[in-house]
Order: sequence, then structure tokens, then C-alpha cells
Amino acid sequence: MREKIEDFQQRLLKIQINDLNNDSNNQLLNELRKETKELAATLAAQIALKESEDSPINTLIKNSKNKNDLASCIRKKTIRTI
Repeated sequence: MREKIEDFQQRLLKIQINDLNNDSNNQLLNELRKETKELAATLAAQIALKESEDSPINTLIKNSKNKNDLASCIRKKTIRTI
């Protein structure tokens, strides 16, 4: 996990110091956004499974109407794990 975070920080630093052109910056930002969403969903799903039905994460999942938001990613990961 630490390695993943360090990798994120290094890639963000490249963007901040303008080491890349705008297209490369945008592509890298999109990749980081997707990877961050996946990592957050994985962590939240693990927490929700440990907390069981009492987890506020389950409320977030149930109230989500969007198929592409973080809550839907968490839902997919909890379903795959069960």
C-alpha cells in the first residue's frame, strides 16, 4: 500500500513541476483518478465487510444512484467478496 501511495505521489509531482505536456498531464491525471477510486473502493469495501450491516458504508452504497461513483465501485467489490 505504501508503495502505491509513493507511486501516486511521484506521478503527481511530475504533473506539478510540469515535467509533461498537457496531453500527458491529462492522461496521467485520468489514470491517477481511476486508480485512486479503485483503491478507495477496495479499502472501503474491506471495512464495510468487517463492520457488517451496521457499517455507514452500506448506507452510502444503498443510497447511491450513479453507476460510476465511488459507492457503486464499493458495491461491486463487496459483492465480489461475498
